[in-house]
Amino acid sequence: MDFRPQHAYEVRDHIKNNVVKGSGEKQANRHMAVLKHCFTKPIEWSLRDSHPMHDGNFKMFPESKTKMRIPTLEEILESIKPENCTNPMIRAYVKLKLQTGLRRTDLLGLNKRDVTPECLRVVVSKTEKRTEQVIEFQMTPELKAVIDDCNAIKPLSPYLFKTRKGDPYLKPNKTAEGFTSIWQRWQNKMPEDKQFAERSIRNWVGDQDDLQTASERLGHTSTNTTSKHYRSNVKKVMPLVSYKN
Repeated sequence: MDFRPQHAYEVRDHIKNNVVKGSGEKQANRHMAVLKHCFTKPIEWSLRDSHPMHDGNFKMFPESKTKMRIPTLEEILESIKPENCTNPMIRAYVKLKLQTGLRRTDLLGLNKRDVTPECLRVVVSKTEKRTEQVIEFQMTPELKAVIDDCNAIKPLSPYLFKTRKGDPYLKPNKTAEGFTSIWQRWQNKMPEDKQFAERSIRNWVGDQDDLQTASERLGHTSTNTTSKHYRSNVKKVMPLVSYKN
């Protein structure tokens, strides 16, 4: 039988309505995401002509996004103290992310050839095909120190962030399951109210300095993106006093 979009909807709804552990809309979406990925291989191998679950043919259940907690700088620095984080790679990673605000893909893709005495040169992955945008972070003593920390972590490797075999955590398809697992195990050791997502550090960086500087640091093509998604929506104002006691 040829698998069609209507069959995908039948499977999705069956998983949602199956009243056992692992049912519901979120779980259905997770299973359907795996199934959707499975259909890419038959197309790649010329066994199918079309994808039955492409956007327009099939839609997941809508999911509401929870508000991401942005940790304070004090919380982040406390979390990477050696007694709270025994993994030197994670400590170096967080320090470098605090200084640059780079996305995980860009950080894990860093290579020693990206480092010069003058700067850390990064081709921003999200916009590379469109604009070949390059960010050069000036080589400050703090930046040099954290890069030295990365290079000191064994084994020897051309990558700043590498596995125990010296391979990059970042795979060719831009996934990094190994790094994600290490990050989550570290976070799970913290009290629940002190845990934070990896990407929340980028949001913290985006709320520092003036808007133009923050936008350039994050590699945005417009300050509107920085203002909308990375700046705090808390406005600090003086109360109005228009009367006399």
